[in-house]
Amino acid sequence: MGNYIFLSDGYVPVQTGTAFYRALQLDGGKGTFHTLGSDVHCLFYKPAGEELAMPDPKDCFYALADHTAMTGRRFEVGYAAAFEAFTEVLESRKEGLGGAWFTAPGESSKEAFMRRVKRSDPAYDIYAAYAAEHTEKWAGAKALSMAEAMAEMPEVERKYNLECEEYDNVIFGVSDEFAAAAKLEQEQLAKLADTGSLQPQLDNGSLVAIANAAKVTEADALSKSIEKFEAGRDKAVDSVMATKLPALDKKK
Repeated sequence: MGNYIFLSDGYVPVQTGTAFYRALQLDGGKGTFHTLGSDVHCLFYKPAGEELAMPDPKDCFYALADHTAMTGRRFEVGYAAAFEAFTEVLESRKEGLGGAWFTAPGESSKEAFMRRVKRSDPAYDIYAAYAAEHTEKWAGAKALSMAEAMAEMPEVERKYNLECEEYDNVIFGVSDEFAAAAKLEQEQLAKLADTGSLQPQLDNGSLVAIANAAKVTEADALSKSIEKFEAGRDKAVDSVMATKLPALDKKK
């Protein structure tokens, strides 16, 4: 749901220089970039020619699995097998629905998603507010020239990276499950650093640390990164928890 990427049909979200380049490769740069405003840290590329097709569930699963593997993580074997089987079930709908698996004829993905969310779902009002804001933002979308889009990208990518950092702070500070696991792992790493065992484990590959898409090879750098994370986590959580959504407040 970040930056109105969720449920935006027909556009390629672009938040990094790499994504910018890959979007241009779709049609040789013949398409058009759009912005939803300076407060939305993403550009959207609409390729020229045919509309972008709804991706297949299995292709999405394989792309996600490849991404996790390339960033030093992997799905648990049982979970990966169940996930893949589920996407195969979703894809089997195409045979009886004229090639569609998610939307009905003439229906947008936003409409299809909201149709499936039960009104008794605790998150229904959040999704409804998002859908309304999504419609409003896209109504004011502005097309950009190639030069304008290129000029926007450094700031878009900078803010995107900041958002990623804040997301980590929040998820490991708010979620009881993730926070407990993170605290335990931090304590274990701190003990390894105190005993001088952290550097050997990084050297032999027993531990792998990734920062900014690069492998961290120095124990001192890893320890400082953990300290920085702990210092900023509580502040980020307090800030997010104090934030109110106007659309939801109006419903109360």
